[in-house]
Amino acid sequence: MKIPIRRPWSIADSIIFLVLVVVVVWVASETAAQLNYQWNWQLPFGYIVSYGENGWVGGLLLDGLIMSIRLMVIGGVLALFLGAVVATLALSPLRALRFFARLYVEGLRHLPPIVFIFVFFYFISSQLFGEEFWRVLLEYSDNRVGRLLLGDLARAENLLSGALCLAVFEAAFVSEIIRAGILSIESGQWQAARSIGLSSIQTLRFIVLPQALARIAAPLTGQLILLVKDSAILSVISVQELTFSAQETAVSTQQIFETWLLAAGLYFMLCASLLWLCKKLEQNKSN
Repeated sequence: MKIPIRRPWSIADSIIFLVLVVVVVWVASETAAQLNYQWNWQLPFGYIVSYGENGWVGGLLLDGLIMSIRLMVIGGVLALFLGAVVATLALSPLRALRFFARLYVEGLRHLPPIVFIFVFFYFISSQLFGEEFWRVLLEYSDNRVGRLLLGDLARAENLLSGALCLAVFEAAFVSEIIRAGILSIESGQWQAARSIGLSSIQTLRFIVLPQALARIAAPLTGQLILLVKDSAILSVISVQELTFSAQETAVSTQQIFETWLLAAGLYFMLCASLLWLCKKLEQNKSN
């Protein structure tokens, strides 16, 4: 299979791009005309940032975007940790541990995320973590770092519960990515490492993991982007992330199209930034 040669932007590309823009604008205008819809971008934009007596202040949509970023950071770190643990169990020589890891992965991979979130949040999380747990956690989080990660501590319980739901669900996919990356390393490298006197831990640390991490960087980035998009489902359990804020904004302003287009644009910028960062890291490693 021949890889197509990348050519510079041409006049044909510009024409195709303009045609697509015209089609999108025409469809949007025709839809609005049939619904007798009046466009007004000023109101929804005011829910991102607005200027008042005290200067520029963030609005509801900006708060939701920041909450989504917090979910991405906390949920992503927890999913990576849990995924690494499950992948270790899946590669264990003990059959009981491998069975537990397979049960965990297959059980979650065949469940819709919204069903799992309802089950975990209402039946498991509430039983595992009582009021005393949250009280102690919030006391230790009442500092600069805690407020940066959690924001308003009054809403931290919902944030952490939602991040934990995401992490437990996404860890099933992360573990398979890590396991596949480790197994993709040729067996000859293990044998070569043993021949020069390296232990299994040293072989894994100095030879296998560096190569595996390079191979799984792109799939892990894709999974992190999926985590960001899956975080929209947390609005059903009243986690005030971007989708939840967009729902409230659409109800308050009655500018439904503009609000959801803005929310889609914010999600796109967040996911595109993650992809750009991953590519930059890959370029730095290659250099």
